[in-house]
Amino acid sequence: MAPAETAKPTGAADVPATYGRFRLTGRIGVGGMAEVFRAVVKGPQGWERELVVKRILPSLSGNAEFTKMFIREAKISALLVHPNIVQTFEFGEAEGTYFIAMEGVQGVTLRELLTKLKKEQRAMPFMVIADIAKQVCTGLDYAHTLRGPDGTALEIVHQDVSPTNIMLAFNGTVKILDFGIARAASFAEEEAKKGLIKGKVAYLAPEQVNLQPFDHRIDIFALGIVMHEMMTGARLFQAKNDVTKMRQLLAQPIPPPSAINAAVPRELDRIVMKALEVDPTQRYGSATAMANDLERTMIAARHSSRDLAKLLRGLFMPGDEEPLVVIDEVAPVEALAPGPSTGSMSSVRSSTQEISNTDRTRSSRTNINSGILDGALRAEQSRLRHERRRGQAKAAIVLVAVLAAAGAVTKLWGPYLKPLVSSLHGLLTSPPPPVAAASSPAPVVEPAPASAVARPAPKKRPPKKGGKGDGKTGAAARSGTGDDVIAPSE
Repeated sequence: MAPAETAKPTGAADVPATYGRFRLTGRIGVGGMAEVFRAVVKGPQGWERELVVKRILPSLSGNAEFTKMFIREAKISALLVHPNIVQTFEFGEAEGTYFIAMEGVQGVTLRELLTKLKKEQRAMPFMVIADIAKQVCTGLDYAHTLRGPDGTALEIVHQDVSPTNIMLAFNGTVKILDFGIARAASFAEEEAKKGLIKGKVAYLAPEQVNLQPFDHRIDIFALGIVMHEMMTGARLFQAKNDVTKMRQLLAQPIPPPSAINAAVPRELDRIVMKALEVDPTQRYGSATAMANDLERTMIAARHSSRDLAKLLRGLFMPGDEEPLVVIDEVAPVEALAPGPSTGSMSSVRSSTQEISNTDRTRSSRTNINSGILDGALRAEQSRLRHERRRGQAKAAIVLVAVLAAAGAVTKLWGPYLKPLVSSLHGLLTSPPPPVAAASSPAPVVEPAPASAVARPAPKKRPPKKGGKGDGKTGAAARSGTGDDVIAPSE
């Protein structure tokens, strides 16, 4: 069960048996303002549910300022319903103190994971770091952009992003804890007048340390510090609670993670340094922008979302699942240097160990680089497949639109087009006319010869009265048969 506020746990002997209607099963920890218990609430027919109960310390129940802060936390937490934020179920009062009943998470905090890895001298896989940071960004962006019922931006800022307030569930889900000092727009002006610095000094942004106005980008800076610590295995700022020392540290250039751990991928190095910009305008403008860069890096490296769950189960539940193989950190030179020689065999073993460590380091880096290149290629292939499918989808949409338009036209003009279609259909389906039977060819009439062509008869001149030619002319006329025509003499 996850604590909602990380603190040093106490024994179970002083845990009260009940608190209001809750049955307390153990104390998780005690903080400066409240104590946290594992609890069970029961209902009818044997129904029960495990959860976490956080209540104000009895010694502070009469303190008006602490009570006001606790009530403010409950009000803000009640608005936040997101998979990457621990959910609040109930706020109430029992036995003279206020309490918050919240979701119980089966897992550990990021601080516990870092401590375990350091104890076993192991490094956290870089893509697991990117996965954790990406899920934290998703939860933070939800809180930063949340609006009230009237649509007004609530402008919630966590102000305490640190490894103790990041919960890692054994199923691979990351959740943000403890909005106890979160700030919202409704009381931002009141806090600004007080000039108070809230949060862990080693994870404060320059605006907070210098008492300047700030916004949601301080959470992005704090997450950059957390990522830097996960990659290098050491805290970026060793300031503890000294604000003056923190100001001095922030005045100096911030070293990139690759300056401490040369195996850090270049893209993750760039993302961390952009989040750690001292000038807020040079940082990521939103947690979503940072999450997008982290997601692209994980896709290129072919990261599996199950890697975080495997790592946690391998470290904290060794009998439940096979542990994730994690590349060991490169040992310092002093650790690899052979000690005083005690014989030839010890020298050989020492040399063999140096060679194997060097080969393992080179192989690890080669695998990382090749994995990134392969991942980039796979991402590009996936993008091309996506574009092709989108083009096919557009073509299908156009086809459906054309068919729909044709259907609408048919429905509208159907009564007018039906006679025309019927007539066209009749013409197309009617049989062709029968072909007439072949007859004997007509006789060819040969043209008459030119001599047989009748010539028009000339006009007869009237006979002359008297003269010698009258009898001869008349005899000739009477003896002509009409076939031979003699032209008149001139």
